[in-house]
Amino acid sequence: MYISKAFFNLLVAIATAHVKQRPLGFSNLSNYDEETNLYTGVEITSSKKAIESIEKAGIATARTDEFGNNGIELVARPDFLNSFEDGIKSARTGEGIEYSSYCSCPIAFISGHQHYTAYKKFKGMAYRLDQGRVCHGMECEDTGEVWHQ
Repeated sequence: MYISKAFFNLLVAIATAHVKQRPLGFSNLSNYDEETNLYTGVEITSSKKAIESIEKAGIATARTDEFGNNGIELVARPDFLNSFEDGIKSARTGEGIEYSSYCSCPIAFISGHQHYTAYKKFKGMAYRLDQGRVCHGMECEDTGEVWHQ
């Protein structure tokens, strides 16, 4: 299954979004509001093509909140996040993406797998809770714990 770079970046932006109701003390380019179930921010709304793709895939719908903020709402947020994390776990143990067909959101699984693989291959900036760099399903270097949105 092919995932364009813009679509992949949008899916990772969802996974790295800070939760508005649990502030980390740092600003972020993508945020999630538990009250409105809306993901907002420049990393979420910057690619209209990616938003069209995520809607076409049935993963999310684009909408505007009561304050005029554009964003997206995941159709099945727990399924998306669990599948993304399962993809990370699969990559961490050296497994391929063939298990994606067994999860509820195969695109999220593949994106999680690709994100972890690229992160390790290119030695990306460490995820650290104390610096506000977090990603759902990824281990924070400073705490040793997997962060969950």
